[in-house]
Amino acid sequence: MKREEARQNLIALGIDEPTEAQITNYLNQFHNNTPQQPQTPSQPNNQQAVTPETKPDNSEELTQLREQIANLQRENIQKDIKAYAAEKGLTGEPANKVLAGFQDNLELARSAIDSVSEIITARETAAVQAKIQEIAKNADVPGGGGAGSQNKEKPNDVANAETISFGSAAPSVEARDYYKL
Repeated sequence: MKREEARQNLIALGIDEPTEAQITNYLNQFHNNTPQQPQTPSQPNNQQAVTPETKPDNSEELTQLREQIANLQRENIQKDIKAYAAEKGLTGEPANKVLAGFQDNLELARSAIDSVSEIITARETAAVQAKIQEIAKNADVPGGGGAGSQNKEKPNDVANAETISFGSAAPSVEARDYYKL
């Protein structure tokens, strides 16, 4: 494991800015927990050979430790997946349900998260474009006239004012507009 990977794991575990000492400590713990190859004795055969019968019973402890290491690695992968999903904006219960199928495969989870975030981004962009077009369609044009249909109904007060000319309907547009400046 490299220092950068260790830094990312510590950030995923909740440490905002891990120090170099914390990273070194994490790496030391990580490397000490990995199973090592048994060393072969280079001594002559004067001593009694270790047989399965005389071998100390560490197999149960080793299997438990290996299971614990596997569980910790799975947890790290799950935390990495959740951190990557949060970075892409996928959070909450629905995101956890979607990501439940990718708990052991980080690369597959990353590609799925990228695909889902692209779909969400495309939908959001389409919604914004539709809203902009709707607003532009219904907006008035500065300097006169509306952008929508030309057969708009006039407000009641305007229609009423056009029909009234000192108590009677105006005989023509010229008569109605005679006093306008």
